[in-house]
Amino acid sequence: MKILQQKEMTLLLASNLWYLSEGMLGPLFGVFCAKFHSSPLDISWVWALYLISIGVVVIVLGYVSDFISKEKLLVLGYFLQSIFTFCYLLVKTKHQLALLQIGLGISGGLATTTWYALYARGEDKSHEGLTWGLANGLGSIYTGVALLCGGLIVANTSFETLFTVMGCVQCVATLYVSKLVFPGLSIESLLPHTFSRQREKGS
Repeated sequence: MKILQQKEMTLLLASNLWYLSEGMLGPLFGVFCAKFHSSPLDISWVWALYLISIGVVVIVLGYVSDFISKEKLLVLGYFLQSIFTFCYLLVKTKHQLALLQIGLGISGGLATTTWYALYARGEDKSHEGLTWGLANGLGSIYTGVALLCGGLIVANTSFETLFTVMGCVQCVATLYVSKLVFPGLSIESLLPHTFSRQREKGS
């Protein structure tokens, strides 16, 4: 018996890619803030802005999403997350960082409420434990892997490289979750025609 439907599989993979991208920064956020000569209090209020932004958006969106396509709101959240992740490359002051965290909180809020609503919609009640076990367990695993990858990247290159990698992973997640709105969309369809033909020949 198939436990997860195609829609749930799409949501699960996109979510794990999100965790992989976001998790690369993780505890390194404090190290990044140090370049702005930030105090522990500065780091605390910047991170607080992020969490409060998510909370406000989740509450508001919980009502709004009942009247607007959840799939479109989810894709919008992923799209904004991709843009804001790349914006780390442009941050020069802690005030800019604070604004960016608010933006990331908004995109995170857009994706959180809609993702859980859509994932629960296709839930198989006879495999309820496994369905949510996969969602939460894989998220933790991907975050753990991301932390190691983030540390390796920063240790051997720079934060600029880290943010570029994070943004690219988030873009892949956005393209993948966009299949919920554009069913015919695939990463292969966005590749140059000649490259796609070479792949077909190779297979």
